Amino acid sequence: QEEAVTQASLTVAVSPQLEICAVQKGGFLRGFPPSLLSEIMQTARRVARDEFAKFKELYETAASNQTGDEPSTGSTFLGAF
Repeated sequence: QEEAVTQASLTVAVSPQLEICAVQKGGFLRGFPPSLLSEIMQTARRVARDEFAKFKELYETAASNQTGDEPSTGSTFLGAF
């Protein structure tokens, strides 16, 4: 059983609202025990919360550092059309 779990992979997608959006399993034939799956989901939400908070802080810092002289990327590209 330990060998099966070490070869397992589980990808969890979490929204900014900390909702589980998608789960993809791979690399193994059997499923995870429910207790391990629950722990993985809790960890995914915790990591997502921390990463979204870091992203928000970086975004707000970048937005506050804009002088207003430089156009946003979207308007620069779309301005030619």
